[in-house]
Amino acid sequence: MFVLTHLSDVHLAPLPAVSPERLRGKRYFGYQSWLRRRRAIHMRPIADALRDDIRALAPDHVAITGDLVNVALEEEFVEARSWLEGFGGPDWVSVIPGNHDAYVPVPWNAGIGLWRDYMTSDAEPLLDGVMPGGPFPYFRRRGDIAIIGLSTAVPTPFFSARGWLGGPQLRTADAMLERLRDQGLFRIILIHHPPLPGQNEWRKAMGDTRAFVEMVRRRGADLVLHGHNHRQMRATIKVDGGEVPVVGVASASARLSSRRPPAHYNIYRIARAGNRWSCDTETRRWEEADKGFVPAGNAA
Repeated sequence: MFVLTHLSDVHLAPLPAVSPERLRGKRYFGYQSWLRRRRAIHMRPIADALRDDIRALAPDHVAITGDLVNVALEEEFVEARSWLEGFGGPDWVSVIPGNHDAYVPVPWNAGIGLWRDYMTSDAEPLLDGVMPGGPFPYFRRRGDIAIIGLSTAVPTPFFSARGWLGGPQLRTADAMLERLRDQGLFRIILIHHPPLPGQNEWRKAMGDTRAFVEMVRRRGADLVLHGHNHRQMRATIKVDGGEVPVVGVASASARLSSRRPPAHYNIYRIARAGNRWSCDTETRRWEEADKGFVPAGNAA
């Protein structure tokens, strides 16, 4: 059995104090949103408690599907790197970026690139000739589990939280899925934005959902994990011979509010019997009264 935990939308807080000159453009509105509303929802102690709860569980692997920061200040990326290092090593944790991690353009080495060790492909001969020239998609193999990390994180205009994969990334992911299909591995796709049409309003949606769905229908997959919407979500993509679960998770740092649930994370227990795979899902949620995480139910 392989045990995987999934969390998303950490939004490490509080934000650092910065000069007004650094808050021009889109960052200004994001900072004001944090001051007026988000800082009362996203709590660093909850994110730390979730990290400690997962470390006590000691799963085989951890997947984080984006949004570690808020408005993409350089200091936030450094703090997120420190938080990841306190979580565990890059071999144990896989990360992809979210739209807040690309809130505004930031040089790779000062931004998302600080987490590169957590987004690095394994050297896998079975994917020779397929691996991309850039960082995404990446591929990691853990036993019989294949993890494909995609990025929908692109800078967008004011009041937009949209995301895109783009043609080159889709073509590489398509080739990966095809190559891995005959290897007998359990294929997990990590993506930040909900990847199905209609799962979000236009300004928060992924722009190439239909292309993603067609890719999965054509090549297959076993599990798709996402974040972005700060709530528990479950959908499926119909493929030949069955359905691919598409599962979203609530924010990893949120307290209960009138608009969103408290912090959750999901646990997937993946097992193979002969030629068939099973995947059982358990959820743990933040309980304010207990100041910790408690079982929130199971789903087949």
